[in-house]
Amino acid sequence: MEDFKKKRTFKRRLYSKLVLIVLLIIFIFVLRGAWDIYKKATSSQEKLRVAQETHVTLETKKASIEEQIARLETETGIEEEIRSKFDVVRDGEHIIVIVDAEQDATTTVETRGGVRGFFTTLFSWFQ
Repeated sequence: MEDFKKKRTFKRRLYSKLVLIVLLIIFIFVLRGAWDIYKKATSSQEKLRVAQETHVTLETKKASIEEQIARLETETGIEEEIRSKFDVVRDGEHIIVIVDAEQDATTTVETRGGVRGFFTTLFSWFQ
């Protein structure tokens, strides 16, 4: 009978409001900590994705720059680069400049005398 009373008092204390409130508070703290860890994990995954994209972009830029360096290490590459940046020729070479055909630029100016002609001429200077 005493065992039964001990078990009954233990259950009564275990299921008391005070113990349930303490357990609820502990559960809330654990849940809050888990939520913070979840937010940090998703943030870390996003930062990892951005870093990987940046890494791929930088790798392609690196390959392009290495290709340009390899091209500039040759004599023809240096010559092409100088010719593209500056208008230079070698001895004995000639430059041919192709000019488009001139278009006739005709303007019709009405000559009017007096004050009206003066203002027309004056305003045509500012157009």
